[in-house]
Amino acid sequence: METSVVRGLESQVESVWVRQRVAICMLAVTALGAILRFVGATANGYNLDEVWSIWIGRQNVPDMVGNFLFNNVDYTPPTYYAMLHPFLLFSQDYLVVRLISIVAGTLVVFFTFKLALLLFDLRIATLGAFLMAIAPFHIEYSQVARSYMLTTLFALLSLYFFAKVLFRDGGRWNWIGLVACSAFMLYTHYLAIFVVLFENGFIAVLWLRRTMPPGMGRRWVQSQAALVLAALPLAGTSLFMLTHMKPGRGLAWLPKPDVQSLIKSAILFTTGDPSYGPTGVTIPRLFSLLLIAAVTLLGILLIAGYVKRRQSKEVQKALLLAGAVLVPIAVAFVVSQVRSVYNEKYLLMVMPPLMILIAWILLRSRQILVAASLTAIVIGITSWSAFVYYTAPSGEQWREAIAYLHSQYKPGDLVVISPAYYARPFAYYFYGDFPSDMRTLTFSSVLKVQDGKYTGLDLPAAIEQEAGQLAADQQIAAAKRVFLVSGYVPPDAGLESWLKDNFALRQQADYLGAHVQTFEQASR
Repeated sequence: METSVVRGLESQVESVWVRQRVAICMLAVTALGAILRFVGATANGYNLDEVWSIWIGRQNVPDMVGNFLFNNVDYTPPTYYAMLHPFLLFSQDYLVVRLISIVAGTLVVFFTFKLALLLFDLRIATLGAFLMAIAPFHIEYSQVARSYMLTTLFALLSLYFFAKVLFRDGGRWNWIGLVACSAFMLYTHYLAIFVVLFENGFIAVLWLRRTMPPGMGRRWVQSQAALVLAALPLAGTSLFMLTHMKPGRGLAWLPKPDVQSLIKSAILFTTGDPSYGPTGVTIPRLFSLLLIAAVTLLGILLIAGYVKRRQSKEVQKALLLAGAVLVPIAVAFVVSQVRSVYNEKYLLMVMPPLMILIAWILLRSRQILVAASLTAIVIGITSWSAFVYYTAPSGEQWREAIAYLHSQYKPGDLVVISPAYYARPFAYYFYGDFPSDMRTLTFSSVLKVQDGKYTGLDLPAAIEQEAGQLAADQQIAAAKRVFLVSGYVPPDAGLESWLKDNFALRQQADYLGAHVQTFEQASR
C-alpha cells in the first residue's frame, strides 16, 4: 500500500516537472524570438511597400474592403490593412507601425514549438522553435509592415489545427479553429490557398491509402464547404487580379522562376543568406547549399528507415511537414511558368514546418556524430546570417535619400520620379502626406513634382517626337534644376539620356535602393 502511494507521488512529481520543463523551454525560445524581432526594428526607414501599407491603412475600413473587392486598388486582401488602421490612428512611429508583424513573428515561434510538441517531443519542439527564432529571413519580414508575417501565422495555425484533428483530437473546437484560421489566412494573402491545397491533397492521399481516421471524411467535406462559403467573396476578385495583371502593377514585376530561384529559396528558408551584399555565387552560400543537401540526404535515409521498420505514424508526421514545405513551393513554381507569383516573401508560410522537419531529422537520426555536427553547423551558419542581417545595410534607404534631397531642394526646383511608383516614399518623407490621387499618379510613366504639385507624364507619347524627345514637356525643358529620383528599378532610359544631353549632372547621391541625381541647366 505504502509502495503504491510513493509511486503515485513520484508520478505526480515527474508529471509536474515535465510540464515545467515544457513551459520553461517554450517561454525561453519565444522570448528569444521576441527579442530578436524587436532588436533593430526601427533601424531602417520604410520601404516602398511599407509606405503603400501606410497609405491604404489610413483609409477607413469600409473603403479598404470596397477598394479591394470592387476597385482593384491592391492585390492583397484587406485583413492586414484593417488591423493596421487603428495603429496608424495612434502613431506612425516605426515600432508602432511594424508591431503587428513583430508580434505575429513572435507568435510564429511560439506555435512552431506547439506544433512540434504536438507531433513529436520536447527536444524536437525546442530545437525547431529555436531555429525559427534565429532564422534571419523570418526576422527580416517580422520587421516589415506588410501582411507576410500575419499570413505565416494564420498558415501555421491552420496546419496546427489540421495536425490536431489528424493525430490527436477531432473535437468540434479544433475543426472550428481549422476553418477559421484557414479563412483568415486567405483573407490576409491569396497565395495562402497553397496551404489549403496541400491539406486537401494530404487528406486525398490518406483516403486513397485507406488510412484516414474513422469519421474524418464527412467532417472534412463539411469543413471545406464552410471554408469555400467563407472565402467566396474573395474568389472572384483574386481570380480577376491574377488574370488581368497590367505592366508595373501587382505581381507583374516578378520574373519567371528557374532552378537558381529554387536554390536561392533553399538558402533563405534554412540558414538565411550568410553573405554580405554581393549577388551571385559566394563561398558561404555554397557551404550553406552543401549543408542543406547533407540534411536532406540524412532526412531521406531517416524516413526510409522508418518505412522499413513500418513505423507508419512517424512517417506520416514527417511527410505532413515535408508536404507543407514542398507543395506550396512546387505549386507556386509551376503556376509561375504561366503567371509569375513566385517570391520567397510570399512563401514564408513554409518556414515553420521546415524548421520542425530539420529538427526532427537532426534529433531522430541514428548517425549521432553526423547529426550532431550538422546541428552545430546549421546553428552556426544561421547565427552568422543573422549577424549579417543586423550589421549589413538592408531594405531601402528612402528616409536617407529623401532627407538628402530635402536639404538640397529650393522652391521652384523640379523633381522627376521614374518609375512613378517611387513617388510613394518621396511623398511620405518629403511632404509627410500623400496626394489625393496618389494611386493614379503612380501608374504614370513619369511623375513630375514642383512646389507640391504632382503631374503625371505619358513618356511614350512625349518620346514619339524624335527631334526633341522630352523637349515636348515644357515644364522639364524650362526647369533650372531637376532632381531625378529612382530606386532598385532604374529610371526610364530615354528620360535619363535626355536629361544628360540637355542638363549638366551636378551631383549623384546613391543609397541602398534609392537614388537621387541632380541636374542643372548646362549654361548656368
